[in-house]
Amino acid sequence: MSFASNVLVSSTIIAKESLRQLENNLGMSKMCYRDWENKFGKDGDTLGIRKPNQFRATKARARTNSTLAESNITLTVATQAHVSFEWSTKEMTDTIDRISERYIKPAMSALANTMDVDIYDLHDNIYNQVGTPGTAPSDYDVYADARRRLNEEAIPLENRFVCLNPKGEAETMKGLKGLFNEKMINDIIAKGALGSLAGFDTYMAQNVQTHTTGAFTTSSTPLVDGASQTGDTLLSKGWNSGAATLKKGDVFTVAGVYAVNPKTGASTAELRQFVVTADITASGTAIDIPISPSIVTSGAYQTVTVSPGNDAVITMVGTESTGYPINIAFHKEAFTLAVRPLEIPGSCVYGARESYNGLSVRVIKAYDVDEDKEVLRFDILYGALCQRPEMSCRIIG
Repeated sequence: MSFASNVLVSSTIIAKESLRQLENNLGMSKMCYRDWENKFGKDGDTLGIRKPNQFRATKARARTNSTLAESNITLTVATQAHVSFEWSTKEMTDTIDRISERYIKPAMSALANTMDVDIYDLHDNIYNQVGTPGTAPSDYDVYADARRRLNEEAIPLENRFVCLNPKGEAETMKGLKGLFNEKMINDIIAKGALGSLAGFDTYMAQNVQTHTTGAFTTSSTPLVDGASQTGDTLLSKGWNSGAATLKKGDVFTVAGVYAVNPKTGASTAELRQFVVTADITASGTAIDIPISPSIVTSGAYQTVTVSPGNDAVITMVGTESTGYPINIAFHKEAFTLAVRPLEIPGSCVYGARESYNGLSVRVIKAYDVDEDKEVLRFDILYGALCQRPEMSCRIIG
């Protein structure tokens, strides 16, 4: 999309250029699943997304009925973000190329950055995690571990990505520069690019977020409180009385409870990792922990080999009250982003909206005759969701 240098800079031209710049500045947002955007009704801001059914095959002639456990999750598109500034009529008379470089591009960068941050913030929905808390990923092994976790969840091999914070990228480059792959070494040294790594397209992302763990008091020994538990809450005991807190996004394991292959139900020989789904504080020495995934011990939706035993030891990952950057390895369908067109108010004299390829930007201009200046406002309306947490894996730093 280009414009002649002498074209009058109208709201429509600004909107078109804004949309182009917004798309160019997207980071993790462009790697997400985007096809839900066309499913919204004109006036609706929520969409129920039906999660796919899972089945197990029966090796027998006689029919065996499969129990369906259909569930919906809700994608809400209700986050409005904007950038607004004033400029003079002198600045308005510049060429669209210079206006784009000086005003539109940085404005769209700020809006794209806002969407990206919200997607990275969804890391606290992910339960699979690899890496060493407090140590940036620095060698091939950690990416191979992330690949293995996705493979154990039976995730498709294509459309896989890794987003690393600057330190994670730098340490990985240092760790891989001695490999015998000449092209990779040249790319790392000459271009500062990691490219494809363990089947992931790898990107540096300044918006990778930090998770600060709860005060789960490492001096205590938390235990499962009661055998044969199932579902999305785990009853526990043995926490430091009245002082322990768990934060949404804390990860833990339970002794003797292993993850399973979702297709076969066979143990992966790795302890099932659970993530805390809401902040919670101990009541006395007990915490009823909200968890994901749910504890399911049989059938097509099985998540664990066995239910936790009474007094099984709970092991929290990381040190309490400590912040760790959470890099993310994921399949495209792990996250979804939807951007919807905003209406132009009827009283608006100078306004335009452009939509293309699942993106939409609204531009409104208002003139101040006393100051001979114009107010320019750019708006987007969007929503983000971790729709398939099993299709992603945290790489703790």
